[in-house]
Amino acid sequence: ITQIGTYTANQWFTLKYVYSTASNKMDIYLDNQLKVTGADAIPANAPAGVERIQFKSYTGTGTIYIDDVVVVVEE
Repeated sequence: ITQIGTYTANQWFTLKYVYSTASNKMDIYLDNQLKVTGADAIPANAPAGVERIQFKSYTGTGTIYIDDVVVVVEE
């Protein structure tokens, strides 16, 4: 997955991933707008569940602030 939107320094935004363990695919929303649908989960051979959530900055510089992380399990 490449860039899904433009980012402005010092501005909060909402990022939402909807992951299906059945299909191992995810949809990605940026500020409640669907940006990516049916993307392969990472890694492609993920187990039937979520064992961790990881946040990274691939630029190698700057600071990321994460707030209000919510995990919802729907059956």
